[in-house]
Amino acid sequence: MKALRTEIEGEHGSTAAQQYASCSGHFIQAIKPASTPVATGKVFEPLYAALVYAVSLSMAAERLKDVLAAQPASVVTWYYALYFATRAMLASFGHKVDDTHTAVARAVATNLAKALPHPFNMIAVRTSGEKYAPGLPAKPRAAPFDLQKSIAGDRGRAQGMLLEYLNGTADFYASKVKNRLRAKYKLKDFRTQSARHLRDKALEHQIAIHHCAYRYRGKANYRDAVFLTYGAQIPLAATAYLSDLATVARFYILCAVSCVGRRVGQAEVTSFSSDLTNNLRGLNTNDPAMYFWRGAF
Repeated sequence: MKALRTEIEGEHGSTAAQQYASCSGHFIQAIKPASTPVATGKVFEPLYAALVYAVSLSMAAERLKDVLAAQPASVVTWYYALYFATRAMLASFGHKVDDTHTAVARAVATNLAKALPHPFNMIAVRTSGEKYAPGLPAKPRAAPFDLQKSIAGDRGRAQGMLLEYLNGTADFYASKVKNRLRAKYKLKDFRTQSARHLRDKALEHQIAIHHCAYRYRGKANYRDAVFLTYGAQIPLAATAYLSDLATVARFYILCAVSCVGRRVGQAEVTSFSSDLTNNLRGLNTNDPAMYFWRGAF
């Protein structure tokens, strides 16, 4: 999460206005306005949900940064901010995607990732068998870096960690596929041609940001309630973790809004912003954490 934040702020700035302007400039080059009418209800409903999750996470980062017990649930909140923002972007392109995590992850990898700004355009492409080549398209010289080490504000290390996590995620999904096939077909290994054919047919051809995010959420659900909270000492970086989660979620919302604005028009985004100000229950427009998009769109 620190690596994502480091790359976001290094590439797009640290304020909402800077980040939104950077994403808007990116999408002007990367995508075209919709040529046919878009069902805006299918765009702005998930976008609103995503923003609500991001607001909740921002408030947690502000008020609960020393409460480590809040971290596992905050990871889940982070995931749903990304999930719904992604559904909004996919809807703006007219993609009809099943309401499942697997379907969304696959749709991002095949239809959306290449249009996203760095670092969310990360992609691992299957080369042969169960081998994948992870890459950051905007940073082709990036080299993997150990996830257990410190970033220390170094963008090269941050990029390397993203590559390492992307590669690990590709391995994770490949292992899931192989375990499923072993159980279904009573396979001992994949040495035979028929077993390899089954494996290759079932493997994902591309692994992208939402595969990583869903794996990350899964760890929060099944391991991190212990990993993040148990122990007599508080790790040095632990109190910054919620802030990192919130920063990444807020940027992804701003990315989604700028994408939607490019697809359906800025007037719709302006109307959305006004509607939020008037109707988001409990909104305190003087609280930067709650009203993080102020001055951006």
